[in-house]
Amino acid sequence: MVPASFKKLADGTALDPDRPLPADLASLSEREVEVLRLVAAGHSDDEIAGRLFLSPHTVHRHVANIRTKLGLTSRAAAAAAAARGGLV
Repeated sequence: MVPASFKKLADGTALDPDRPLPADLASLSEREVEVLRLVAAGHSDDEIAGRLFLSPHTVHRHVANIRTKLGLTSRAAAAAAAARGGLV
């Protein structure tokens, strides 16, 4: 059972508010963390858009912003960063 203090994310998992994000992911907004988790789970922009009630273009911009903030060159590198950061 997930404690009520955990924030429920769009992918159905919970983010522990008492566990800070790793330093390399701390620059991401809450929405960007949600998008990154879904990217790391293998979802396409269209699938993420449907889950988060966003347009695919907005998701594409979030992914681009994530890659820029983290200094990454690919979606796969972003997924790997999420895995290293314990988001998946």
